[in-house]
Amino acid sequence: MTVNGLQGARSAKVTGLETLQCPQEKGTKAKFETFMELLENHIGLSWPSGADIKHVMKHGKDPHIPQPQDLSDADKKSDWKVIGWTDGVKEYFQRVAVLTENKRNLFSLMYMNLSQITQSKIKCTKGYETANNDMDPMWLKEKLEDIMIEMENDAKPKEMLIDDQMQRVLNMKQGDTESNDIFVKLMMREIKAIEKHSGIFLWGKHQDDTFASDVNKAKLAHRICYKKDMDSAEEKEAKRICKLVLKEKIWAMAILKRSNTGRFQHLLTKLHNDYLMGHNGYPDTVAEVLKLLNHYKPEPEVRQSLPPSSRQPGNRNSSGRSRSPPPQSGNRNGGRRGPSVAFVQASEPPPVLFLQGTNRSWHPHVTCHTCGHKGHYNSDCPLAANERFHRRNQTNATVEE
Repeated sequence: MTVNGLQGARSAKVTGLETLQCPQEKGTKAKFETFMELLENHIGLSWPSGADIKHVMKHGKDPHIPQPQDLSDADKKSDWKVIGWTDGVKEYFQRVAVLTENKRNLFSLMYMNLSQITQSKIKCTKGYETANNDMDPMWLKEKLEDIMIEMENDAKPKEMLIDDQMQRVLNMKQGDTESNDIFVKLMMREIKAIEKHSGIFLWGKHQDDTFASDVNKAKLAHRICYKKDMDSAEEKEAKRICKLVLKEKIWAMAILKRSNTGRFQHLLTKLHNDYLMGHNGYPDTVAEVLKLLNHYKPEPEVRQSLPPSSRQPGNRNSSGRSRSPPPQSGNRNGGRRGPSVAFVQASEPPPVLFLQGTNRSWHPHVTCHTCGHKGHYNSDCPLAANERFHRRNQTNATVEE
């Protein structure tokens, strides 16, 4: 198979492109990704209507090409509107024809740059005859992805291969210099590899119950709106949409959780704190995650202040007596230990927003007027309890002297 028949501006020579080999020939997923990236950039820049064929390769579907609208009777009487409409129709059909030809040539260009062993694997894959006749580049790309993750060979049992792929996703973390777009793209590529062979990623009983409830709501809304039940095609589409909504939410959570903690720790902490307060600000789709990460600006660091009575160990109290420093962790004070309170340095992320009461109470909507933190009442304030403990120690020490 060759690229004979490419129109003049369609260059078949891709700078830096190496023959793609399968895993048995030491081919790797990284080499596959580079192979596809070079092809995508080449056709986008060098081929006519490159943006359309690049869209196909990137998103796996044709771009939206708006059809020209028919002229009204009034517009047909205007010569210049008729001329403009005629030109628009020609441009539409030319764009569609160029895209169709580009897809056929992309199939040829991809295939001719595969090793012989990889080509043999493709020929033995179910659906090859139809895809070859149609010259479908997206079918070819999908099957190459399968081969590169070793799902189409017998190197390992399928169960082990699926477990390996799941482990790869769970261990993924965004690098310090890795862009959000590339990270999201890589995450989705690995997740789709799992779903292609082992079912929906992280789908469980909660999703089953939510899915059934959402489908029933969609049926009820349709019945109220159109005064009739859904037909089989409408119900199938409703189920597809409801399932996609839940899958997007799973993907969004997985991506957000593995974002770079150095850049987004404050964001993750804020989302978690808001959720505890009853406001769910977590993104529901992959697009929302990417938008959130790209537009997030860290808030300026605010140093948490303590009440005046506990700001500095050396401050004087109302009686003018110098207060002794607080006991260090593990030190003994006459055989007695103070209440266990965990202090977090204000300069260390994330900032302290909540503190549990001394009686292990937890009231996220309550603000303590003693320390200014949420989570407990004044009477159960751990900072106040810690201050009372220091005062008792100081009084005992004075009496003993």
